[in-house]
Amino acid sequence: MKSKLLPGMLAMLLILPAALSSVPREQITLGFAIQAPNRETALRELKRWAESEKGFLFALSDSHIALRIPAKAADRAGDHLEEIEKKVLSLGILMNRSVQRTDHSGRIAELDVAIRVKEKHLDDLQKLAGDAGLSQTLALEQELNRVQTELEKLKGERRLLIESTRLIDVQVSFSYTPPMNPAGEPGFGWVNGAGVFELMRGFGE
Repeated sequence: MKSKLLPGMLAMLLILPAALSSVPREQITLGFAIQAPNRETALRELKRWAESEKGFLFALSDSHIALRIPAKAADRAGDHLEEIEKKVLSLGILMNRSVQRTDHSGRIAELDVAIRVKEKHLDDLQKLAGDAGLSQTLALEQELNRVQTELEKLKGERRLLIESTRLIDVQVSFSYTPPMNPAGEPGFGWVNGAGVFELMRGFGE
């Protein structure tokens, strides 16, 4: 009876710590399309601003810039996103905006469990290799290499996910000609009054 219960109990012990320690880990991407009076000046200003925020330039073209900005503490996340939006909108007329939130906490918890299982398997194999005869050595080395490769792949994925939650992606595209309304004025200037912070509240409802 005990032998049948042990595998299930072991699985619970592996999963429970990860579940308890799991916290929301969100990757945030802000997208803006703006009409800037001077595109080159706006590109330089955004790059300078990102560096002042301890961020960096990720991609650049004549009409698009991608920045990575360190995320601030959770209790200031809303204010921080507003600060980013205000900076972008100070450089031109808003044409479009988007906010994308991706919660990686579930996948990170799964990877934590998988990594612990692989590490245990690797440790067992290393102990076997120490006691193996010459005829078993080659097979054990092949299995060790396979498990080590899988372990490094899992750790690499976890590293990338954690890193993505520590940075806010800011994507800014520049258009050349703003749409005109019948009065001959920019048709999208009014949307500058609606901020990302308010838009994000709508996504949560």
